[in-house]
Amino acid sequence: MKSVLPISMEETKLTVEIPAQYAGRIYGILKDLGTLTDQQWLNDGSLVVKLTIPAGLRESIYKKLGGLTDGNARITERA
Repeated sequence: MKSVLPISMEETKLTVEIPAQYAGRIYGILKDLGTLTDQQWLNDGSLVVKLTIPAGLRESIYKKLGGLTDGNARITERA
């Protein structure tokens, strides 16, 4: 009989700030990239979200968000 071992995936938690001119079209993409744990629309129309992603996708997500916002997304890792 085969035994099944649980596999845990390491996750990374990010805080992502999207400027107002990109926020509307990027919101749906953010939901597809990982798990949104918090979101806040600021008075100037920009969006701040807390996103949990698989750690192995960190670099590709940085590149994707950078490309979609012309390098204007602010991404910080949080504990």
